[in-house]
Amino acid sequence: MDTARTVESDAVVNMQDVIEKQPSGREGITPSMPVQYLKGVGPARAAVFEKLGVRTVADLLEYFPRDWVFAPERIKIAELKPEEPATILALVESIDYQEYRRPPIFEVIAADDTGICRIVWFNGGYLRNQIRLGKLILASGKTGIYKHQLQMTNPKFMMLDETHTDPERHFSGGVYPASGRLSSRQIKQIVLPVLEHLDDLVEEFYDEAVLKENRLIGRREAFAWVHMPPDEQKLDQAKRRLKYDELFLMQLGLAMRRHHTQHDASATPCVLTEEIDSRIRRRFPFLLTEDQNASISEIVQDMSRTTPMNRLLQGDVGSGKTVVALYAALLAIANKTQAAIMAPTEILASQHFLSMERYLRNSQVRRVLITGGLTGRKREELLTQIRQGDIDIVVGTVALLQKDIEFRRLGLVVIDEQ
Repeated sequence: MDTARTVESDAVVNMQDVIEKQPSGREGITPSMPVQYLKGVGPARAAVFEKLGVRTVADLLEYFPRDWVFAPERIKIAELKPEEPATILALVESIDYQEYRRPPIFEVIAADDTGICRIVWFNGGYLRNQIRLGKLILASGKTGIYKHQLQMTNPKFMMLDETHTDPERHFSGGVYPASGRLSSRQIKQIVLPVLEHLDDLVEEFYDEAVLKENRLIGRREAFAWVHMPPDEQKLDQAKRRLKYDELFLMQLGLAMRRHHTQHDASATPCVLTEEIDSRIRRRFPFLLTEDQNASISEIVQDMSRTTPMNRLLQGDVGSGKTVVALYAALLAIANKTQAAIMAPTEILASQHFLSMERYLRNSQVRRVLITGGLTGRKREELLTQIRQGDIDIVVGTVALLQKDIEFRRLGLVVIDEQ
């Protein structure tokens, strides 16, 4: 993710130059406004934007560039120096496509009020329909000397007309992830006018004290500079601010979810008696280790409450995590609820299921393995049994998250995060 731009202090923006007439009659630009109503978009491009995940103005602002171009500051042709990068604005005085050369060369002689410069592109035949006599060209690249003449070779360029103001803003800046029907330059031309309205579109999260303490720039500046960075230092500041916001919002979401779990959500308490503990332990042909018993004790305490448990069981390979998970699953089953155990791959799900089969052989615990390869009538029958509560333990992959899998009374979920 990346972020940047500068706002001209004397910029005057006509809202109608930014927003086309909206059928809803709304005025102004808002974060929730569909991109279709931005100038230069329309229904066809809006459909292309939607495939890129951009539906609203807010989505467009968060469609960050994948790379950035920092063109050198524009100078006069008389100021050009060999072997140094430069940007010039000049009038195209002559064009010559030398097809017979190997490789073919497309040559332009451009001039400003201080001198002339030869610009060449190798294999540049495609430029015959792009570069025109008498038009202004903004070119940026490295200069050199060829036959005692100043020359710019294979520069980036942009043709300008009277509608272009501050052309460097269109030439430098972000390079956007594009599609075959919407180029990076076209996306930039749509984004740039929107940046003039960041005061109305972007709200600040933090007060000045928080910004100062964490050495953060303002959120509006971050969006401006990520799309149109004045320099690499400001781009880094913009990236840092937006990454900070992303982590902050993620942590805030987790905190809100945790608060909801602890104060609003409810769970069926699973009570452990000596008889249940004895019946579960008889399933294991060995004594549990001290660490396993300690983990089980904490899990049992959590499961006895009316608030949902959220616990991480961590251990090395072979340390006995599956046994602890199975103990918890059997406790849930003993309290008339179902258990689901999800693994990241079909191989691991099968391994978990086979391991449990060894311990649950000849028991009354009803268990089943569900993977993505399970289809047809057999799948429907198993889903009906799960829905009716006839299956106690369901082991599977992420296929367990499909909407058609419903539990009658799910009491425990175990996720193997590998």
